[in-house]
Amino acid sequence: MLVAALAYNFGAATGLRSLIDPLLNQSPVSIAAKTTMVLVTTREISAGEELSVSNCRSALWPVTYIPEGYLTNLLEAAGKVAAGPIPNNAVIAQTLVGRIVAPLAPQANAAELVDPSHINQ
Repeated sequence: MLVAALAYNFGAATGLRSLIDPLLNQSPVSIAAKTTMVLVTTREISAGEELSVSNCRSALWPVTYIPEGYLTNLLEAAGKVAAGPIPNNAVIAQTLVGRIVAPLAPQANAAELVDPSHINQ
């Protein structure tokens, strides 16, 4: 405590106090407002790999470094795959992912896959 008081008084004497005061008077709310929750990779993700708890996590991130269309949690990532390679510790944005598309059955054609109740008559 004595060291902190001496440093604060030294700052006042040297003019550094004008730099220290705004930091000391900043509330936790204003500090937290400068970050937001985003979804980031925990390792490099290969193209076509599904997003999951094994390769993504939520993290607080500085708002100035967040891309448009960012995902905030794994619920938003459900059913999505990497459109291309995504590096480790990258914020995941909509532009980096696509939806999982089920492959066609070997003997199926598009007409067999359409539910007739969804066709306008």
